[in-house]
Amino acid sequence: MHPSILNETIQQSGDSLNASLRPHRLISAITIAGLLLLLTAFAISADSAVAANIAAASAPPISSAPALSSASDIWAAAEDGPGSVGTIPEDITAGESVTAAKTVLVVYPTPRLLRGILPWQERDWPKMMQNLLGHFDVEVTLRTSGEYQGGDLARYDAFIYMGTYPEKVPRTLLREVARSPKPVLWLGRNIEQLDVVGGPRWQTRLSEGQSVAYIYKDRTIDASRLQQMNMVKEFPVNSVVWAWADTAEGRFPFGLRNQRFWYVADTDLHSRAYLLVADQLYDFLGQPSEGKRWATLRIEDVHPLRSPEALRQFADVLKSRNIPFMVTVVPVYVNPKTGERVTLAERPELVEALRYMEASGGTILVHGLTHQVGDGETGWGFEFWDADRERPVLSKIAPDWAEKRWSRAINDLRALGLRPLGITVPHYAMSRDSYVHLRDRVDLLVGSPQISGHSRLTQKVPYLLKKDQYGYWVIPENIGFLDFRIDDPVAPMLKAAEEVALVRDCAAGAFFHSFLDSGRLVQLVDGLREGGFAFLDPRDLPVREVLPSASPEHEVGAISEADVFWDPIVNGDTPKGAFFLWRLAQEETPLLFAVAIALAGVTAAAFILIVRALAMEDGAGNKRR
Repeated sequence: MHPSILNETIQQSGDSLNASLRPHRLISAITIAGLLLLLTAFAISADSAVAANIAAASAPPISSAPALSSASDIWAAAEDGPGSVGTIPEDITAGESVTAAKTVLVVYPTPRLLRGILPWQERDWPKMMQNLLGHFDVEVTLRTSGEYQGGDLARYDAFIYMGTYPEKVPRTLLREVARSPKPVLWLGRNIEQLDVVGGPRWQTRLSEGQSVAYIYKDRTIDASRLQQMNMVKEFPVNSVVWAWADTAEGRFPFGLRNQRFWYVADTDLHSRAYLLVADQLYDFLGQPSEGKRWATLRIEDVHPLRSPEALRQFADVLKSRNIPFMVTVVPVYVNPKTGERVTLAERPELVEALRYMEASGGTILVHGLTHQVGDGETGWGFEFWDADRERPVLSKIAPDWAEKRWSRAINDLRALGLRPLGITVPHYAMSRDSYVHLRDRVDLLVGSPQISGHSRLTQKVPYLLKKDQYGYWVIPENIGFLDFRIDDPVAPMLKAAEEVALVRDCAAGAFFHSFLDSGRLVQLVDGLREGGFAFLDPRDLPVREVLPSASPEHEVGAISEADVFWDPIVNGDTPKGAFFLWRLAQEETPLLFAVAIALAGVTAAAFILIVRALAMEDGAGNKRR
């Protein structure tokens, strides 16, 4: 077709479309937007299907998987029908023993943007479960329900479904869960759908946010904040309750077990319910307990302006009690507002005090390079996180800025004869890329695990992790710090330790700021010992010392003293227009996210074009000149 004829045809088509739109432009705009949103949902589903093929290809092979039994063989069903709240037996020891699991499949709802939830938000909850499972010697696979394919459950030793949001669970998944002899743990929503495929009948109701107290092992634990949970109204009869929830509406089962099927009425692992779930994982996975009750202690924020005498006193107090401890060290002190800058190498007496601490049972941890960002003073802010924009600190000029700072910090400490065994991230927040890059040189992470690189939200875990989502050993912090702003800061910490002790092989982790006196420290460590805790020596863990950088540009001196003062926030180097590109780079399913953003952009463009067309016409539908 000749270009002039094509242009004329397009013009005529455009005029025809414009005329047809005049009476109902707003309705048309809404229709177009709706179609685009439906296309978005379809694209997400299609992307999930592609991911399913990839996941299936990488799944472990089926090895002599037993044939599926009928649902009636798996579930203990009494003749008098389903149970109710008033008929649950009071004991919490039920079900047959479980063979120790080595592989676990965790499935969660397929992301749907129409729900207002982004894919990374949907993944946060299963990642928290993955971290809890990291305490055990198991391999964990995460998968959406849309990625699940027939036979997947048979490839794993145990199965977990995280019902974070309502969804239509695939029939194949429901059928295999209802008939599988494998251990199954179902949390939260959508459990009623098992009835559709001949599974047990459950009936739940989502409550409003309210105060909740969990009752477990004869202990009562407050949820600490308002909670929504599934109120269990009906369940299989022979089920046994292992945890209750006291609410304003009455007492309801919170955790139940029927042979090899576990149910938990909530997926919120931010609440103190995480303690109950973590402890039940021992039974669910068939894992033995070592009967340990560990405690760990960090002396926090040691930088070049700290007192060497105070550090020696801490070491003497703890050594006299035969208590191993950790020391987080920041090798460079800066205060951009005053221009003050002091390096650890300029304080030889402090270096000697740190060596004395090592000789007294202390373990050195790298705590960033300056423990500050922007115009903040060392020790009082983030270093690798932009709190104003709620994202990692980004740099256009130096994309490896964070990695270079970590390398400088590690190499500086090693050059002074110190032997760091792990790291503690300032305020526990940095990018996913930084965690991945550091893993080659660092085995041990100390603190609360950051859930994802999209948010600074962290997770409390009640025990040591042998492998978190990035592969680190983790010594948790879960009972807080000695808060000098309250009269008795030790009491709430000891109470928190008692709650953590509900979990088998727990590790109660605390920290103590290095500018405080040792009086409260003595009260804390003595209280933990009286509570039956033994102090863990991190040097007994199978982890390496932190390795120096293998890249010449990351060696000592690669970051000049002037560069220490330079950061992207102060110098205006943080990319403002590249926010979505950064989000895309952080996505684990980039195709899904890219399609969603593209379709959202097309939707916005369609609205703009239609509004502009409306603005160019008068009330009679004539074009304005």
